[in-house]
Parts: sequence; structure tokens; C-alpha cells
Amino acid sequence: MEKLVITKYVDSIALTIFHVDIDLINLITKLDTTASDIVTYQRDSLVERKELAQKTKDFKKLDDASKLNEFKGLLKGTSKITARVISDNS
Repeated sequence: MEKLVITKYVDSIALTIFHVDIDLINLITKLDTTASDIVTYQRDSLVERKELAQKTKDFKKLDDASKLNEFKGLLKGTSKITARVISDNS
């Protein structure tokens, strides 16, 4: 019984030292913020891709004369997504 109490005490001290060295509270806060940013980014990216997919479908249905006028808008959507991917990979 005495050995069990000493072991628990030593484990408690080791955990306290580990906790102080890592600053767990701040680390958890930073990770929560990062996770929230990632979820927001993923949601925004999904919305942008869906919008571009819809614009592409609408573009395919247009006649040739209208396609010339709408091409810039479609290209702008593609460039926006491409720029985001390039900036993320840098």
C-alpha cells in the first residue's frame, strides 16, 4: 500500500513538471484557434469550388457569342481558387 502511494506521488510530480514545460493551456488555445481557422478555410474553399462549378455549367449552356462575354468572369473564379492554392503551398 505504501509503495502505491509513493508511485502516485512521483507520477503526480512528473505530470506537473511536464505540464509546466509544455504550457499546455496556451498550446490548447493555439490548437483550438488553428482548428477553427482550418474549418473556416475548408468551408470557404468548398463554397468557392461549388460556385465555380455552377458558373462552369451555366457557361457551357451559353451560345458562342455569350461565352465571349462571360469568359472573363469564369477565368476570374478559376484564378481566385488557383491563387489560394498557390499561397497555401508556399
